[in-house]
Amino acid sequence: MPAVKLTVVLAAAIAATLVALAATASAATVKLGWTERLKRDAATALTFKVASLTINAKSWTAIVEITNKGNSPVLISQSQFGIAEFDTPTNYSKPTRVLRSATFIPAVPARLKPGKAWKGTIGGVGVPNDKLFVRLVFGPFATKSSPTPFTWITDHAQHRFQIAA
Repeated sequence: MPAVKLTVVLAAAIAATLVALAATASAATVKLGWTERLKRDAATALTFKVASLTINAKSWTAIVEITNKGNSPVLISQSQFGIAEFDTPTNYSKPTRVLRSATFIPAVPARLKPGKAWKGTIGGVGVPNDKLFVRLVFGPFATKSSPTPFTWITDHAQHRFQIAA
């Protein structure tokens, strides 16, 4: 009997490995290393980092970080987080499509205190068009000095994802 149990355990482990390899093979991960700064009165107020972007056959994820470098708390809504597609690398104002983030791991705090950071994975359904330029969208945000909500669209852009079939 122990030999049968061992065979079943090994077969299950091999099957799980094959499923994981198949999922990995159908995804394209691009290590980005983007760091961008929002400045207010010549000082950095917020820092946005995008470590990587992964695209698979039906969805996307990004590893991101937001740091409050200012002196007051930042209010964060996650309603605009996502990927925006643009037709040129210099277009920031009129995306052809926006893929909103539906997952936030861990949850984005509603309020980010001065000197604090949130790092996590955001993701959503949909696959960006390989021929367009992708930028990440964060926000909206509001602060005591800027009560009108604002979003951040990355200056950096990425395109030409190769997703294995």
